[in-house]
Amino acid sequence: MAEPLPGDVVAFIGRTGDAAALGLAAKHLPAVRAMVRAYVRGKGFDASTDAPSVDLAAVIVSSCARLVVNPTGTVEESIGELTIRHGTFSGWTLPELAVLHQYRKRAM
Repeated sequence: MAEPLPGDVVAFIGRTGDAAALGLAAKHLPAVRAMVRAYVRGKGFDASTDAPSVDLAAVIVSSCARLVVNPTGTVEESIGELTIRHGTFSGWTLPELAVLHQYRKRAM
């Protein structure tokens, strides 16, 4: 089991060496980790170290990356005819849910 670090998030988005991105990752990582832990009700986290499993760590990193890239949650920006739609963290993506559902007991 590996605890995700801010450097992992920054490397995931290809911004290694970006101090601002590293700072944002450090701020967002605990919140995303807590959300993942709550969603799976603690399953997949090591009992002695509280470190997440490798696949849960990947969910934490990918979710946190969306917050680091777009910390304000801006959905769309327009300048004249140019419109840019940003990715936001508004819940888990389908691949993330596939991993999370392996750990969360759900009604059948």
